Amino acid sequence: MAYRPSALTESTPLNIQLGAGAFFYELDMSSVTPATTAEEFAEILEAARLDGRSLGATRGGGEFNVSPEFETLEIDDMLFPLPGTVAITGLSVTLSTTILEVRKENLRRILPMSHIDEATGALTMSATLLPEHYIKNLVWAGSMASGDLMAIEITKALNTAGLSMTMAPTGGGSIPVEYTAHIADALNVQFAPFKIYEFNREGSSVTASQDSF
Repeated sequence: MAYRPSALTESTPLNIQLGAGAFFYELDMSSVTPATTAEEFAEILEAARLDGRSLGATRGGGEFNVSPEFETLEIDDMLFPLPGTVAITGLSVTLSTTILEVRKENLRRILPMSHIDEATGALTMSATLLPEHYIKNLVWAGSMASGDLMAIEITKALNTAGLSMTMAPTGGGSIPVEYTAHIADALNVQFAPFKIYEFNREGSSVTASQDSF
């Protein structure tokens, strides 16, 4: 019998990410430790949802991108890249989705440099980007086939896609957003502004990654 290569294992079905998940902003992650369970993290998410700290309903799920920029040093007679001759010159981290809930509080988090006119209470936009215009953190949370939860957190999020609202005759209006992460601590710039978490039902959650660059 010919061998048919396969990467499937007994745990493969459990490691599939299911559903679109949900997006939360300014989520308090200070209590999260490697021992935080999926049930405990679910309580954090539910408290945030009830407190109105979600971006609301979305369409098409979301997308997370980490895009490093590389530079290969030019060295005479080096025909092929060698380890140590490639350097990271930049890194872009984004979290994007399409938001369906169109309300003023949501628009304030979507529109960069948003401003409330004191005379009318209407939403407008200022010409100056201030520290308070950045969202402290933005967290996507989703479930795994195993029943575990995973989360992606980006810090100092700013919607760099601006505001483009589609008014549709059917299916409802929608707003695509792309939040770019920024470093929250100027004294700790060697780590990228994101973290990936895994919370399992057995009680041993794992903080997966915060890449150094």
